[in-house]
Amino acid sequence: MVQDETMLDQEQAGPLDSFGELIVVLTHSKGNYPLPGGVVTVYTQSGQTIASAITDQSGRTAPLRLATPARSASLTPGGTRNQVAAYYTVQASAEDYLTAVIPNIPVFSGVSSIQNLDLVYGESVETTLPIQSSTEPTP
Repeated sequence: MVQDETMLDQEQAGPLDSFGELIVVLTHSKGNYPLPGGVVTVYTQSGQTIASAITDQSGRTAPLRLATPARSASLTPGGTRNQVAAYYTVQASAEDYLTAVIPNIPVFSGVSSIQNLDLVYGESVETTLPIQSSTEPTP
């Protein structure tokens, strides 16, 4: 059976009873320089803040432990609700740089994933960004 590529709302997909890790690496100047002191926030698809970290001198966060579906759930035959990953939204910001929001980042059970993110220099604007579910179209 072919896995359904639709990203399901995590509440519909079943229990998130396992864990994976996400490391975010912030850079600037097209990835050429690390961006220390950046603030990284991780949200669920429903917009709940579940993790936050500050980047170190190399622009990396410490590994963020995030809930995922059990690896065995993706191996269960039948149905279209089998999901192999949990999907999260990452927001990253740093002083004098524009805030970036990356939706639908997959995190897999037992896997340490690295998300590279290059911030663009510019005047920051204080605003609250709405976090959208992956099931909604991005405007």
